Amino acid sequence: MNPLKTNTHQDLQILPHDPKWLPAISKFIRQLVASRPTSAGRTAFTNLSAALLEAYHSQAPRLLFAEKGETKSSDNPFSYLLINLLLVDLRATLPTLLETLNSPEYSETSRRLASAFNVVSHFIGYLVRYLDSDLDDSSSSAIQWVISPDLLLKLRKAISETMSLTTEYLRDRWDAAVSGALGLHPDARTTKVHSDFGARHTVAWDSASDNAPEDALILAAVRALAIWLREDDNDTLRKEATGLADMLLDLYRVGGRGKLDFRRAVLVAFEGIIVSKHGISAFLEHGGWEALATDLLSILEQSSTVSDENEAARGVEIVRVLLQVAEAERPGPREAWMDVVTRVAAWWVPDEKQPSIVEECQVAVLQLVTALVANSHPGMQKRYVHSTSAVVGIAEQLRGKIKGDAGLEEALEDVLVTLSKLR
Repeated sequence: MNPLKTNTHQDLQILPHDPKWLPAISKFIRQLVASRPTSAGRTAFTNLSAALLEAYHSQAPRLLFAEKGETKSSDNPFSYLLINLLLVDLRATLPTLLETLNSPEYSETSRRLASAFNVVSHFIGYLVRYLDSDLDDSSSSAIQWVISPDLLLKLRKAISETMSLTTEYLRDRWDAAVSGALGLHPDARTTKVHSDFGARHTVAWDSASDNAPEDALILAAVRALAIWLREDDNDTLRKEATGLADMLLDLYRVGGRGKLDFRRAVLVAFEGIIVSKHGISAFLEHGGWEALATDLLSILEQSSTVSDENEAARGVEIVRVLLQVAEAERPGPREAWMDVVTRVAAWWVPDEKQPSIVEECQVAVLQLVTALVANSHPGMQKRYVHSTSAVVGIAEQLRGKIKGDAGLEEALEDVLVTLSKLR
């Protein structure tokens, strides 16, 4: 079995933890990138780089994105060459990709582009971690970052241009999948069917083998776009991405029922999109609050009996989005949103101690409830006084279980102090 072809969680678990061949493979990739490779060579180093980064989250980024001071001052560092080549490939291929959707070569092309997007995502994450880290830390002194500020600015521009093109492709692909082939007269699409995505026209154009919600390329593109939207302060790109709100929420509603799970990537994308009022409007217009709140309440209720850390982590991310939307609403939260308060007030607090991420999710939900009640007008606060008292009781129960985590203890204390004043 080729270890670099493993895709599932079970497959990744059987890989050696720190194999001796990792540096040799990274050296091979470096040599291949520097040798002006052919089309087959580009496909090889793109897929191989993505496989390494997926399988070895801690070792591979250092091997591919950092240097040991061996690069000459006159040379561009390897990470710059690698990412730049991938971005060029993406910008050159995406504009004509839709017309090859059902061609024999689409499978290989989409796999290469998905790998390119995944490598770019890992690079952005590595860059953010490096910039946020303490440069005096011993873990960062052995391998130093060698991309100069001017090259970083060039990469930032290239990534932004690529992500702008990505939003165009995602929009075109989604429209073709749910609305019909480009150029088809609307009168030809007269019949609708009801699906998980709502009422859709029956004439559509999508991949015969992998429709949009099941295409790994779409997931990789959304993930890369999402992390860049969140991390880069680019108002123009965020405005462009706002036009994808309907697609993102449709993908979110599929949830874990499909072959691919877009929910975590969608939540990251909305963290960047809802920075603007226009982004919040698009989120709400397409039912974003209802979709995320329903999922959050399901996660909370499940935590009474099952400690699912992955679900809890998503719950924390949901609160991060909903809290920002709730605090931005003027003159206060909408009446329909207060259903969250009622549902949380009826939640059963688990008896046993739970993992920290599960407790963090539960506290985050209480913070969301506090924001909804505190920002509502006095009349609404009176109508929800009994629910508020119930939530205070829940917070007191949780406070008795959460010991040793200063951050969660402080957050719960803020919840108790704020809600107690509103009873």
